Amino acid sequence: MRARSRTLVVGVIGAVCALLLGASAAATGGAAAPAEDSQPSLVETYDYPGAAAIEAERGIKLKKGDGHILFVECADNANQLKVESTAFPQGRNFFCFKIVGVEGQIVMELPEAFLVYGNDYNVVATWRAEDGSVHNTPIRKNGLTAIGEGVTGTPGSLIEFNATR
Repeated sequence: MRARSRTLVVGVIGAVCALLLGASAAATGGAAAPAEDSQPSLVETYDYPGAAAIEAERGIKLKKGDGHILFVECADNANQLKVESTAFPQGRNFFCFKIVGVEGQIVMELPEAFLVYGNDYNVVATWRAEDGSVHNTPIRKNGLTAIGEGVTGTPGSLIEFNATR
């Protein structure tokens, strides 16, 4: 009798599954409905949040980053990277970045950057000279380092910071 009960249960389960699959196919016209594109992508683009507003207000174009180098207001005695540019009027020509965590990366476009004040991280500034050549310059910890015009005598743009502890 046990074998017969098992056979009956398996048969009932099979019939219910077939019924459900048939009803599902009938509801969708026999084909699976395509997924809607209303869901946002789960792929991280690393675009800098609020970049358009920052560019409109400060003139720096923040493109991408890993979230560990943040554009911040400059503060005295803070452990920040501080960049000086000749493209902006006095009093608005300093741009500061705070590094959080063990390492960080940010891609930007800061025209006519010529001097970086380092902090206590190991930082490399990548900048593009007026002739289009790209340079990687290690930034002195807690000191001054020339980039762009400070090196070549012609304007250059800061395009990236990479930092590690």
